[in-house]
Amino acid sequence: MHSSPTHTAVAARFIFPALLGWLLGSAVQLQQAALWARWIDLTLVLLALLVLVLAAVRSLALPVRLTLTLLAFSVFAFAATGLRASAFSSETLDSSLEGRDITLTGMVAAMPHYNEAGMRFRLEVESAQLDGKPVHLPTQIYLGWYSGYYLAEGGAATAGQLQRQPAAISAGERWQMTVRLKAPHGASNPHGFDYELWLWEQGLQATGYVRAGPRDTAPQRLARTSWHPVERWRQQVRDRIFERVGERSYAGLIAALVVGDQNAIERADWDVFRATGVAHLMSISGLHITMFAWLAALTLAWLWRRSATLCLWLPASSAALIGGVLLAFAYAFFSGWGVPSQRTVLMLFCVALLRLSGKRWPWPQVLLLACAVVVAADPWAMLQPGFWLSFVAVGVLFATDPGAKPAPSGLEPAAPSLLEQGWTGDRGEASRETRPARHRAARAAASVGASFAAGPPQGETAPSGGSAARVAASVGAILWALLHEQWVITLALTPLTLLLFGQVSVVGLAANALAIPWVTLLVTPLAMLGVLVQPLWDLAALAISALSWYLQTLAALPFATLTVAQAPLWAGAVGVLGGLLLAMQLPWSLRLMGLPLMLPVLLWQVPAPQPGQFELLAADIGQGNAVLVRTASHALLYDAGPRFSRESDAGNRVLVPLLRSLQLRLDLLVLSHRDIDHTGGAPAVLKMQPQAELLSSIEDDHELQALRQTRRCSAGQRWQWDGVDFEVLSPLAQDYELDLKSNAMSCVLRISNGLQTALLAGDIEQAQEQRLVEGAQQIRANLLLVPHHGSRFSSSAAFLDAVQPKFALVQAGYRNRFGHPAQSVLVHYEERGIRVIDSPHCGAASWKSVQAQSINCQRSQAPRYWQHRVP
Repeated sequence: MHSSPTHTAVAARFIFPALLGWLLGSAVQLQQAALWARWIDLTLVLLALLVLVLAAVRSLALPVRLTLTLLAFSVFAFAATGLRASAFSSETLDSSLEGRDITLTGMVAAMPHYNEAGMRFRLEVESAQLDGKPVHLPTQIYLGWYSGYYLAEGGAATAGQLQRQPAAISAGERWQMTVRLKAPHGASNPHGFDYELWLWEQGLQATGYVRAGPRDTAPQRLARTSWHPVERWRQQVRDRIFERVGERSYAGLIAALVVGDQNAIERADWDVFRATGVAHLMSISGLHITMFAWLAALTLAWLWRRSATLCLWLPASSAALIGGVLLAFAYAFFSGWGVPSQRTVLMLFCVALLRLSGKRWPWPQVLLLACAVVVAADPWAMLQPGFWLSFVAVGVLFATDPGAKPAPSGLEPAAPSLLEQGWTGDRGEASRETRPARHRAARAAASVGASFAAGPPQGETAPSGGSAARVAASVGAILWALLHEQWVITLALTPLTLLLFGQVSVVGLAANALAIPWVTLLVTPLAMLGVLVQPLWDLAALAISALSWYLQTLAALPFATLTVAQAPLWAGAVGVLGGLLLAMQLPWSLRLMGLPLMLPVLLWQVPAPQPGQFELLAADIGQGNAVLVRTASHALLYDAGPRFSRESDAGNRVLVPLLRSLQLRLDLLVLSHRDIDHTGGAPAVLKMQPQAELLSSIEDDHELQALRQTRRCSAGQRWQWDGVDFEVLSPLAQDYELDLKSNAMSCVLRISNGLQTALLAGDIEQAQEQRLVEGAQQIRANLLLVPHHGSRFSSSAAFLDAVQPKFALVQAGYRNRFGHPAQSVLVHYEERGIRVIDSPHCGAASWKSVQAQSINCQRSQAPRYWQHRVP
């Protein structure tokens, strides 16, 4: 005879639909292209409350009540997220203030980040004036203060007139300065980084730069205040690290581990970390915070037990748990309170609260609770790859641990779970059969930031007889368990990693086997203790140098990484399921069923044009050119976009990820001319594409010649790929003997399949346009890459009449300092009925010869409310 469920058990059944409903409602709201009016969201809140009251009616059937609970929490989460977004979006920058010289007073809110081009920093606006009248600005803005030559209106550099060099600013200082602002606008490319979402999550509603030219009023420090002391301390620690450690790459990694400054890590190091799959270790992450909390809790428990009075007042296990969470919060706050840190602290808080309350939840509900709390604090975290990698990793560990079984009903599990064993020290509750599995899961959870939930490993004690053989056996068992759990994580997360990034490290298991304990137990403690004893930073640098040699050796292997085309969402979800099946403790007949489920994400191919057809993708790279041309079996990249700084360019930011996501091998890189907005990303592209030939008009002593010997482009060069003709129309061979400006030497490329034609014109100006018009070449085209980004010195009437394009692509930065495209030029296009497509409005623009009457814009593919709408 079965007894009826208790009230507590019945109530517990509502926890799962409530938490799941919150996640679903938040996820649906993030798909909105535009926010609804606030009154609609408020009405939905009231509706959700009414549905929740209805779900409490006991006379209704239990399945109906569970469904109503799911619906109520879904609607409430949807409306709450919408209200938060509406409140934040009300602080947007007035478009009439963009590009104007605004004098403002504000507080430096965070430590600045430096590069050779200057610095960037966050400013809290206190007051602002335009032409002597007060204006309203967003509360926080993101500013750059750049060095280099002063740029007058229109972008002309004034020779010999350097901008004022960036001052040594610190968090907490009050400054008065003149700035120019614009709405938060970022590049929009397939599978690209959403910079506008990042600004949204950071609470930044405007970006801009400090006016520091010779004719501008000099920025002035007004006071050093006591505000933002933690940020000021972080900045001081970072500066001391760079003063102490001579090798910049080692200093940057130490700074990233201590104060969370990921910008301090050099790009070359990031390339190695990604190739070896250890990038998650090289900045403040859930792993570091969890291990810090775990070790802090162990220390506190040991100290607490030294006092009988304290133990009578509060058990040592509870004191250790509370202290570990608080110290984890302090560490996360000191390290910059980034999104991964916030996520981890909230997870630890949830688990600790459950443990202190005496609740014994099965692991799926614990994981769901932590996930829902993180989403409630930051709904937009669901759009970050790290969010999914973290929770899927922890879920996989629990799902593949036979000792962590969900409860059959209610909140009471059938056997003690990982959570209950964590801090009690009760070794007798668990059977000897399930104990080793629990210990492996606890140790593995620590490796991905979940060990705090499992607590310090309990169970087997250290060998008591001092037997070297027993010690060696115990150490070997632990190492084998860690390696096994790392293998499980690697196997299960590979499909998800390929879905999110299109790349996975083949050597990641070998790299992490050493890097996880090395960084977590050696480098990070030395780096943190160096705040108190600076010579320890030298030891940390020595440890980093040894690890760097190991990682660089692995990264240099030809098979170090596996790159595939980024598959659609359904393929990734099926692949994750397949990886989970392979990793679970199931009969091999069932586990092998996971292999075919992983095939879609592993074998996915982006559809290529049919023979005789071609496609163009004009990437959104800011102020510069970069056009990807594909035929059935060949690919060409015309220009490689701008360089922004020594560590950042359009190649590593946009083009390399784009080529990787499409799994393309370039046959040819055409650099129209030497200007940095066309060649800035070339080194990164050439490094990724060692087989690609280089065709350009760059001079013989150009720095790129050392990377790849170039062939000169000259009029008359022709070739055919898959039934598509390519022809260079300019410059002439004799132009190389003349002293022409770089724009005049632009390689002009005509692409045609006999029915449809595209003309890529580089930065030619009216003189070169006229020569093309008067020449014997056929320059009529359906699609025109607008010469010189729409400069007033290009796009002459005669040239446009000769080309007669239907579409004209302008690759230019939003509110760029050159004023491209010029209004007078746009009039020429408008008078001829030519549709102009520009990057700020369109994002990446895609055109296909087989559908020549339309252009697809990336910004219109999946619009979201946080994305900037250009007027």
